[in-house]
Amino acid sequence: METRSPVRRRKKDAEDRKVEPLLKAILICGAYELLIAETDAPIVINDYLNVAHGFYDRGEVALINGVLDSISTIFQ
Repeated sequence: METRSPVRRRKKDAEDRKVEPLLKAILICGAYELLIAETDAPIVINDYLNVAHGFYDRGEVALINGVLDSISTIFQ
């Protein structure tokens, strides 16, 4: 039985949790727009959800919705 060191185990866990580049780009752009835009947060979030629907299924879209909604409350 092979035992992994805690450092290697954490590195492997982090690699398993990598975010897809497109998903990451949607989140970064949405967060930036929530930070600088004078538009209401629900409108901005809806725009990015529409973009996400073009590429992803419900699970990823729900993730984007939750993250951007959380970010919008922080930026208020």
